[in-house]
Amino acid sequence: MKHHKYFYFFRNNLDECKFEQVCQPLECRKEVCFFNITNDGKYLVVWIQYPILRFKIYGLIYSDKY
Repeated sequence: MKHHKYFYFFRNNLDECKFEQVCQPLECRKEVCFFNITNDGKYLVVWIQYPILRFKIYGLIYSDKY
C-alpha cells in the first residue's frame, strides 16, 4: 500500500481477520512515483516521474516468520 511517500507491506492474518505490517516502510523521496508487483510476486518495480523518468527494482523475499 502506498501512503504519501511511503510503501507499506502487509500480510493478511486470516486467524485474526486483520492485516499485519511485515517490515519497515520503504520511503520514496519524491511523491510522484508509482509501483507494481510482477505477476510472479518476486519483484516490486517503482517508477519515479520527477525530475526524470527512472525505475527501481526491489527483490521480494517471503518468510513465514511473521
